[in-house]
Amino acid sequence: MRRRASGCNGAQGIPEYRESVRRHGDHRSDRRAVLPWIVAGLLLHLVVLGVTAAVNVPLNNVLARAGDTDTDTDLAALRQRFEASWVPANVVRAVASTGAFGLLAWALVEAGRPPG
Repeated sequence: MRRRASGCNGAQGIPEYRESVRRHGDHRSDRRAVLPWIVAGLLLHLVVLGVTAAVNVPLNNVLARAGDTDTDTDLAALRQRFEASWVPANVVRAVASTGAFGLLAWALVEAGRPPG
């Protein structure tokens, strides 16, 4: 009967696994080290979704209801009211998205580093 090349052969594989952990370290604890970066990145993504749902979508709905305006003064007033809320919300979304990308990219960098 041919023995499998894999290092995990039931009870026979346990000493091999222990030796591997002793030599190379337990990678599970190294992977847990990136968890805070991942959680922070995901929280920032939730901020983006929250701002979109709470600010941007309702503003888009206001614009859709406004439809065609008859006068230039109506357009100017609508744009001024729209921009007063839209611009700060968009800045928050942009900063949060960029921060989330950076945090998740850093988690990948940390996860790819050799232990030790």
